[in-house]
Amino acid sequence: MRAEARPPRLRWPWVVLVVILIAATVAGALWFSSQNPGGSAQPIGEPANSPPPFAAEPTGCLVPGQDLQMLLATQKQAPHTTTGAVEFSAALLRWLYQYPNPTAKDSAVAQPKVVASTSPFDLVETFSGNPNTSNSLVPNDTDFYLTTTISKYLVESYTDGSASVTVNGVVHVNGALNPQLVIATTYALIWEQNAWRVVSSSRPEPGRLASVGKAFTGGC
Repeated sequence: MRAEARPPRLRWPWVVLVVILIAATVAGALWFSSQNPGGSAQPIGEPANSPPPFAAEPTGCLVPGQDLQMLLATQKQAPHTTTGAVEFSAALLRWLYQYPNPTAKDSAVAQPKVVASTSPFDLVETFSGNPNTSNSLVPNDTDFYLTTTISKYLVESYTDGSASVTVNGVVHVNGALNPQLVIATTYALIWEQNAWRVVSSSRPEPGRLASVGKAFTGGC
């Protein structure tokens, strides 16, 4: 991560191009900060803590949709388990990566609800410039969203109070699925005020989910 003199702000996706067989799979990560007061994502490698068995396999679509109501409903329903951490991560990925972007009003509502109190995330500032969150995988001002129907996840580490989860989503451009475009992020989460909240994000190792990730049982 980069060190900065000024307090960190949310940063936009890092996109890594990975050639796999006949498909060019693009993996990206939305960098929210360059410093993480109160915690940081686990390095992608050997997990610091082996995750417990899943009580129920994650669907990737606990609540359908891409809007704020979907994100908040998923957070409310996501249990204090590995499954809950994965479901919240998938919902967060779907909400953050779409165009049109989340509105300033929705970002302001989401900030105190889904972002950890120790995190420097600034959702309102992030979306204020109407950015292309796909980092030009999709042309500017072009509608897109992510689907988890053919996507994967991996619990990097888990404790009773925190989790590190890598998830990806396949890009729909103007409603048409493009399997060659995949956005992936590793989220560091904490269990705070009886809900999963995000602390930071990091760039996954290219191709990691393709080789060791698990497929969602449903997706949307």
